[in-house]
Amino acid sequence: MRRELKITVILLILSYFSNSIRTYGYEISVFLLVLAYIVSFKPVFSMLCEALWGIPLNSSWKTGSWKLYRKIGKKYEVAALLKVENIQWSTEDYTPSKFASVIKAVMEKILKLNPVILIKKESELNYYIFIRRRGKKLIDLDRDIEASVRFLLNSAGRTGIDLEVCDPKEFFSLFNLTEKKIDRENLALIIVLDFFSILAAICTKGYLQVVGILLTILFTLSLFCFYRGKELNEKYYYADAVEVGEIADTDIQDFSELVSNIINTEENAKIVIEVEKASTRIEAELERKAAKKYFAATTFDWLGTLVSSFKILERARRRRERKEFVYLIRLYTTSERIKEALEGYGFSFIRLPLKAPVLKAFYG
Repeated sequence: MRRELKITVILLILSYFSNSIRTYGYEISVFLLVLAYIVSFKPVFSMLCEALWGIPLNSSWKTGSWKLYRKIGKKYEVAALLKVENIQWSTEDYTPSKFASVIKAVMEKILKLNPVILIKKESELNYYIFIRRRGKKLIDLDRDIEASVRFLLNSAGRTGIDLEVCDPKEFFSLFNLTEKKIDRENLALIIVLDFFSILAAICTKGYLQVVGILLTILFTLSLFCFYRGKELNEKYYYADAVEVGEIADTDIQDFSELVSNIINTEENAKIVIEVEKASTRIEAELERKAAKKYFAATTFDWLGTLVSSFKILERARRRRERKEFVYLIRLYTTSERIKEALEGYGFSFIRLPLKAPVLKAFYG
């Protein structure tokens, strides 16, 4: 979303200044304006709808004895929710190298299943692991989930982590959701903006008329897109980038202790982590990405880009030497202290304008 909005701003600036070109200036500016509108329509429309009607959540999950089921078109989806009951060791029990080795062994077994992980601190601290499988044959999905759950229980148990399968009903109470109440101020504001957009579309000519028409379409559609949504009364931060180079074993241990201390002292905090194993194509792109950044940095003398390219190369080298897998991660947190701690280790966060992606990780 951030990338789309950046592109939109650039296109709008180019569109505005293109209007002053004598030959075909108007046509170019309108083309760029429409292009900016197309690029930004989905995120902006989603933000308007969420502000007006709440988070769209039409969860069709059905519960079994310990599994969750739903049908999506011609496909089925089967899922299970597990919770960490007890961890029989702590960071102080190991040397940095042993701790890093144990963490790597545990996380590789969990992450290979492409889970969604929820760390939730309210009256007590809970760790949840949500796994799901999608396909056309329900019986095969059932067997796959059962095998995955057995694998997790056995693997975690051998490393001193006790997991248990949750009651499916617990899945629906992971987040404190309420029915969205219509915000009359937001609704009135959109109606007023829509009214002025219609006036601009009717009463003006040229560039402003095109702006009025495009905004009228956006505001009118958001007003007519009524649904009964949910409200999540928490602000979330999203890790939209990470630049980490070499990681020492002591860094892993120090980082784990820091995050553990923070979340244990928070009254209310959540961390949501979506994991997907990267394809071999994405793994191969690491070094190519570093090479492109290095070329740009040396050509234009950009120090920040040069440092970034070195960190990517360090990650690629570390992956080869330690035989690490590459994962695609989407990380959300409600805790400003967690955000600040992660920023100290190379993460970059933005305030999440939409909360739907957080719920989609579990219910979508």
